[in-house]
Amino acid sequence: MIGYLLENRSKMTCSYRLSETSADSESIYKIYKCVMSKTKFTDKLRFFRQIGEEIIRIKSSRESPEIIVLLADWGQGKTTFLNIIEEALLEEKRSISKINFLDILRDLQKLNEIELSDISLIDEVESGIDFAVYKEYSSSIREFWIFIKNLANSKGNKIIYLSMTPSAFYKIFSSGGQLGIMFPETYYSFLQRIKVININTPSKLEFYAMLSCLLEFNNKDDSLLRFMDLPFWTISQERRKYARFFNDIICNSFNFDNIMEYLFKSIKDSKWLNEEGETIRESNLLNFEKNMDIDEIEKFHRALLSRILYRDEIIAKLSPYVVKGFTIDYDSWVEIAGPTNIDDFVLTFLPSKTFDDSLKVFVSEELDKIVYEGFNKDDLRKILDRLKIRKIDEAYSLSWNFFESLVNTNVGGLVIDFKSREIKEKAIKFVNENLINPEREIDALYSFIKLLNNNSEEKNISEKIRLISLQLDRKYSVIVANIANESDYTRLMNILNSRERIINGLILLLNDFIKNNDDISKSIAKETDRLSIAFLALDLSTPIKRQLLYLNFMDMHPQLVKLREDIVNLRLGDLRDNISRLLNEMKSKIEVYQLPVAKGNKRPLQSVNWILFNDDIYPDKVRNVFSKVDELVNEKFRIFGSKQFSLEDIESDETLKNDIVQYMAENEIINVSNELIYYDDLPGRIVKNFTKNLSGYLYQRFGNETENMILEYLFYLSKLRDKQQLTNISKIFDTKKQTSLDFLIYMSVVSGEIINYIDRNKVINKIEEQSKEILNNIQNIDLQHGYFITAKKRGAGIRSLKDMRDSLVKFRQSAIRSLEREDFRNYIRLSFVFFTLYSLYKDFIDETEYSENIVTSIKNDMNTKINLINSARKLIGIKDNIDEEKILVEIFNSLESNFENYISDIFISIDILTKNKEMDDLRNFIQIIQKNFNNEYNNLYLIIWEAIKLSLDGIILPFPQSFRNTKLHNDALRLVDIGGSLRRLSNIISEIRKIDPEISKLREEVIRKKEEVNKLVNTLEAKISEFN
Repeated sequence: MIGYLLENRSKMTCSYRLSETSADSESIYKIYKCVMSKTKFTDKLRFFRQIGEEIIRIKSSRESPEIIVLLADWGQGKTTFLNIIEEALLEEKRSISKINFLDILRDLQKLNEIELSDISLIDEVESGIDFAVYKEYSSSIREFWIFIKNLANSKGNKIIYLSMTPSAFYKIFSSGGQLGIMFPETYYSFLQRIKVININTPSKLEFYAMLSCLLEFNNKDDSLLRFMDLPFWTISQERRKYARFFNDIICNSFNFDNIMEYLFKSIKDSKWLNEEGETIRESNLLNFEKNMDIDEIEKFHRALLSRILYRDEIIAKLSPYVVKGFTIDYDSWVEIAGPTNIDDFVLTFLPSKTFDDSLKVFVSEELDKIVYEGFNKDDLRKILDRLKIRKIDEAYSLSWNFFESLVNTNVGGLVIDFKSREIKEKAIKFVNENLINPEREIDALYSFIKLLNNNSEEKNISEKIRLISLQLDRKYSVIVANIANESDYTRLMNILNSRERIINGLILLLNDFIKNNDDISKSIAKETDRLSIAFLALDLSTPIKRQLLYLNFMDMHPQLVKLREDIVNLRLGDLRDNISRLLNEMKSKIEVYQLPVAKGNKRPLQSVNWILFNDDIYPDKVRNVFSKVDELVNEKFRIFGSKQFSLEDIESDETLKNDIVQYMAENEIINVSNELIYYDDLPGRIVKNFTKNLSGYLYQRFGNETENMILEYLFYLSKLRDKQQLTNISKIFDTKKQTSLDFLIYMSVVSGEIINYIDRNKVINKIEEQSKEILNNIQNIDLQHGYFITAKKRGAGIRSLKDMRDSLVKFRQSAIRSLEREDFRNYIRLSFVFFTLYSLYKDFIDETEYSENIVTSIKNDMNTKINLINSARKLIGIKDNIDEEKILVEIFNSLESNFENYISDIFISIDILTKNKEMDDLRNFIQIIQKNFNNEYNNLYLIIWEAIKLSLDGIILPFPQSFRNTKLHNDALRLVDIGGSLRRLSNIISEIRKIDPEISKLREEVIRKKEEVNKLVNTLEAKISEFN
């Protein structure tokens, strides 16, 4: 360095230069005094303010010695800190000793100097942890710490400063460190006597002030400071690097006509300014400068140097990357904004009369775009109007993302501390070698994910695709991919659709392949959306990649480094937030909305069916819905006491509105406004969100079979099928209430919302096929005997297969209208109701057929009784039909040919019965008939014939009063009257038939005897003739 200075002294224009070593304490003290006097904003300083605070501490008195540890990394100001304190104390004429720790170990007599001094500055204590040093001087190290320990427990107005690195502090002062081993009994009490000061790195205000002082010492104006924004962010905050920047670049720049261009190129080419060996990202810079002329390039370089610009400084190509705002005095900013941690980002320099007058602050409504971290936009909004009043000029700033894409910024340092400089150099080498390695990029990101969630596992699917299992509230699967070609893309898509596991999230690392193939990135985003996979595309800037690689280095060598959590939060805060948002999105996709308890404990599924079972497809009033569904269910299909419908038992439209519709609307299950149910957009937000997630997980689980699974579930719900597999999907979701999950799955399918996320043609074709088959079936059914009677306390009625079939056809027609209008959700809903009603209809058909078989048996029994009368009549020689026989034949024929008359009679009687509230009597009447025949059928055709048979058997049935004088009632009475006679006649005929065989034998014997007598007479006559 000295040779370089001598060789180039003719070019040097600086008489005052900054020492790269700590040898010259007087010069650095001069800079300290200059900085502290240059600005009134000393509380905004960091490094020099701490020194000032220590000088004040030293000037105060104390009863017992203070032991103060100064912590900072190599080259970050420990010795400078002590040098300034030394110079300040010399001015105060205080006794002071400044000794290197290694010198003490070599000569313990130097401890006497410490004992005799008011202030002792002991530098480079970290040397005591070096293996070679400790091995050679272990006893001296022990003697030193015994001395310090005794001093701490003594009396006197002394201060001992011990400077060391953070890693050395850990090795010395941690519970398993040197002092813990040396003094196991008194270690903790000694530790409490130690004060620790973490030396801060300089703020931008300090950086400007230092340079201003150095320029002032060299009789140069400080207008150059306006272009010191880029150096502040790129230069590693070490004394040597600051010194070389001023000495070798700034001082030399005055020899050039184009100072700004020299500054920029020197910073770009001076790899030593940054410990990572890179200040400007040359490849990105050259790529951005394509097609620019020389003037534009120079103007662009000036823009990068200053970052905060004015309109005439912006070239066209920069326009998309600037944020508009205005400048105010720093004084106004401090007054209005108060303490902030974003000053370094917004502070700029515009030469004026004094240094403080030259300090300006850039303010914008989009300040978050130029601030790296630690900024709350809401706080700015509160003071923005007050700041606007102090506006000086309109100004612009490069967005931070753009700036950092070109500049290797030095925000906060590295995320890890190193135990030695050698390890640090090894880590830097590792980072630089792996910076463009895609596989290592995934490793590095996983190291960060492990930091966020230690309970994680990684599986290597391929070099560029990893599966990470995270244990949060439950296990989640996340794919991390860094695809670089079509083959990687195909592999990724195959993994997403493999059906081997449920994938909750995908992190796609963006690279040139992805950025240059917009179709591929859109395809991946579309596929993850289809499969309900939370998707995060990460465009990791080079600074972020570097920090992640340092974390990866820490994973490989945990014993050699120590994590700096504060820097992790600063440098990787945005990445942490992005990943946290991904994890939250993953959790939200499987979380099931928990339905609160409904009014009157009404069940959600049975409640919502009151809304689903409406045949309308347009917005409809609640009262109309109640009327139509009540008519459909309670007047056309329901047999009271049976479990045909999953519907809550409600009696009025007010109950529907207050207990069900309002509940469903408040919980965003359906869309309702002003008592109007929006059937053209029925599913509410909760159902829509859940359905989208459900469809994705169905595709992940069932793949191309998803539509078949949904159809199977739909047919199962409508009782067209016995089994279904869709409820197996419930294990994917996170729910405390299975009922809430079952309900939302039900609503997703039955409301038709699911059709928006699946192959609708597959589903529609199957539904159409099933619907047409059903229509064909119901057209060919004989409805003559399809009547059913039912009664309960609240009402009674007759159901007919014809009314049921008409309802089926009505829902089918509504479904077809929906399909024609491409209203696919209503098409699914109406088809579901159509299938459900058909399942009930089919049960009634089956009951009718069974009833007809029983009636046939009853008819046969009646024919037997008619034949019985006929036999008795013949037995006694009566040729004409008797009255009983006529009555039986008449009733039999009437039932056969005029059955509709009986039905009409009963319809009329039901109306009267309902008005007279005789429902219990009718129910009792029906139950007695069912009990006698040991069945529970409600088919009216069967019940009438069963009533006739029971009456004919002589049983007097308890007809309700309203049924009196009906044809059925009158027939029953007539049959009861002849029933006894028929029983007696049956007994007589039976007895006759018992003795009939004996009579026949006697008749045969008489005939035989007659024949014998005749034969004897003939013989006698012959003999007589012969005699005569």
